[in-house]
Amino acid sequence: MAAAITDYLAALGISHVYCSPCLQSARGSTHGYDIVEPRRVSDERGGEEGFGRLCRSVAEGGMDMVLDIVPNHMAASPSENLLWRDVLAKGQASQRAEFFDINWDPPEASLRGRVLLPVLASPLEEMLQSGQIRLAIRDGQIVCDCNGMELPLAEESIQPRTEESTASEYIDKVNADHLRLKGMLYVQHYRLAHWRDADTRINYRRFFSIAGLVAVRVEHDDVFEFVHELILKWVNAGLVAGLRVDHIDGLRDPGGYLKRLRRECPRQWIVVEKILAHGERLPETWPVQGTTGYDFLNQVNGLFVDPDGEAGLTSMYGRFTGETTDWPTVFSACRLELLDNSFGSEFSRLSGLLEQVAGRHEAAAGLESDRLRQALREVIGAFGVYRTYVGPDSPADQAQERQIDQAIEAARRRRPDLPARTWDFLADLMKLRLTGDAEADFVQRLQQLTGAVAAKGVEDTALYRFNRLASLNEVGGDPGRFGTSVQEFHLFCQHLQSHWPQTMLASSTHDTKRSEDVIARMALLSEIPGNWAQAVDRWSRVLSRLRRDDMPTRNDEYLFYQTAFGAWPISPERLSAYMIKAVREARLRTTWQDPCGAYEDALQEFVTSALADREFVDDLEAFLEPLRRPAMANSLAATLLKCTAPGVPDFYQGSELWSLSLVDPDNRRPVDYAQGQSVLAQLAQASAEEVWANPGPGRPKMLVILRALALRRRRPELFDERGDYEPLHAVGQRTDHVVAFTRGRAALAVVPRLSLRLAGDWIDTTIPLPPGEWVDQFTRRAFIGNTPLSQLLEVFPVSLLVKEGA
Repeated sequence: MAAAITDYLAALGISHVYCSPCLQSARGSTHGYDIVEPRRVSDERGGEEGFGRLCRSVAEGGMDMVLDIVPNHMAASPSENLLWRDVLAKGQASQRAEFFDINWDPPEASLRGRVLLPVLASPLEEMLQSGQIRLAIRDGQIVCDCNGMELPLAEESIQPRTEESTASEYIDKVNADHLRLKGMLYVQHYRLAHWRDADTRINYRRFFSIAGLVAVRVEHDDVFEFVHELILKWVNAGLVAGLRVDHIDGLRDPGGYLKRLRRECPRQWIVVEKILAHGERLPETWPVQGTTGYDFLNQVNGLFVDPDGEAGLTSMYGRFTGETTDWPTVFSACRLELLDNSFGSEFSRLSGLLEQVAGRHEAAAGLESDRLRQALREVIGAFGVYRTYVGPDSPADQAQERQIDQAIEAARRRRPDLPARTWDFLADLMKLRLTGDAEADFVQRLQQLTGAVAAKGVEDTALYRFNRLASLNEVGGDPGRFGTSVQEFHLFCQHLQSHWPQTMLASSTHDTKRSEDVIARMALLSEIPGNWAQAVDRWSRVLSRLRRDDMPTRNDEYLFYQTAFGAWPISPERLSAYMIKAVREARLRTTWQDPCGAYEDALQEFVTSALADREFVDDLEAFLEPLRRPAMANSLAATLLKCTAPGVPDFYQGSELWSLSLVDPDNRRPVDYAQGQSVLAQLAQASAEEVWANPGPGRPKMLVILRALALRRRRPELFDERGDYEPLHAVGQRTDHVVAFTRGRAALAVVPRLSLRLAGDWIDTTIPLPPGEWVDQFTRRAFIGNTPLSQLLEVFPVSLLVKEGA
């Protein structure tokens, strides 16, 4: 499929084809992040032959390849991941025993020297009694068939008796005697357990809290070489120009890993998936081009959120839902809840390390272990960033010390009953002012845990609970901050230009909770809080008969209205699937682990019946109709900013046209590339005025991308590290409604914002163009000097100007 569309991508102006992980993943994988064999191309994606075909097609189109790589984890599939299988069969005697991050000496005596496998659907005794666990022969080997999962057996555990002369006789006898089978299982190098035991007993590090993804110790040279072997082969062959490093915060030593990767890939473009909190900076010591762009995404999203609407939306949210409107309260509560409920085993291991370290230092003398544990819990819950990067070879810098101090102080305020020495000791330890191997191990594992807790507690929980304005609830976002000022955006871009001029600029990805066009439409609600409140009240009265026993909750109902507005038109199937995912992630009335059938049935019935209710749908469409054009203008503005700001613009599949998609799997639906090719052909003859008059499936958006990328290709020096970024300030009464800047002093982007409040009336506002004649790349009109914005933007909503003769 990918090879078949390279001509289209090249014609659009795409420079690099950006592929999700393509190494051999678990059977049926829909994403590729559950790798089982990193030295082979995925068979389901075409194998080596298919990859070669894609590489040739990409090269023929004049493009290069960027690959997503996964250094943190592999799939814990005993039948497919031969490395994991070897560890399960041989335990610590396996040559791969140190490949995975396993605690071979946990507090639980029965797990020492063993790996906990939380794979059972019901208690072990029940599965043995029902025959769901049996011995079997696979490829001539005796294995344990655990309800369809094939597990290896330690050679020394297979001990047929004299009368059991054949393997079949042996298997039959053992299967008929469940006590004998149970005894056999108890001498394996793994311990079978119920899946619910994962969060409290598991003794290997996972990807977040997913037991099916086991962390690898990529900080070890042999592990690094193994998991990167094929990738580096492609790099050295010139087939791969760039790498996107997945989940960098999961690694023990991200900085050390990136330095090693850079040595192996000295000329490649490397970006890291890194969530940056507001005000947090990417470590400048990392030898990379930047992040995957969530920081940019949230800066741009905030530009179209009206700060004047915050009070109205906050009041409406609190009144309608009865929920707290204080984001920090939700943020901290979710972090602590997930720490307690999903990371119990990791926290226990960390607490044990802390107790061990405390016993070595006079500063901790007399501090009770339980008190230390309580303090540690509070600090993890209070952390404002994903993690710090302190290590034996990377002392805490000023920013990291400040982050640690802020977390300590917040925890201290929550628990003033704990001794002051407790906090001082933790602060010194987290900054590694207390040195030693145990101290370094504690700090690095703590950093890995705070990142995982943030990902699950904030991204996957809090952002589904706090629904004041859902478009702010994006990956890396801070819904407590209501919008981005023009000045703040300019300062952000100037920082990118001076420090990360080749960072990735994203707007939609496989991880975003809603597409860029849904976000652009939902942002309009911040400009009309009163009208929105009236609409929600009307809709709620109309649909009140659909609620039963207070289901769905008002908070979920409120999210439903925002989502229906943002993604309309949408089918009941898609919207129901999204709402079920959202409420399970929120973990209030139902969860992935314990689905509440009654609540989910009521929610699905509400969604389906609401979308079949003519009065509600007619009112929704009437409310939306006058907002369609302003929403499109927001989308075009965000798209042009992405194409012209410092960095490398990234276009997620299908986002070159209007894409009203929600979180996965909705945003991974098959893309209609035939439609894209048809629109591209239409644009060859169409004027900007015609395109805006008849936007169709996304003609204006594709025009912006086509012309902007053509300029980037024609004049690369304007947009890379050679081209400067200079804010251009409008003059007049509507200056807060425009964002403008020059690139390389010869290209100039102008976009409107807060267009509903603007209402098309620029009054006296002008943009002072630098000396020379400037030609709009969309309308082909020329402008000179102090130009009224009403004139500049009268034909097309955004403008990309190029200085003639430059």
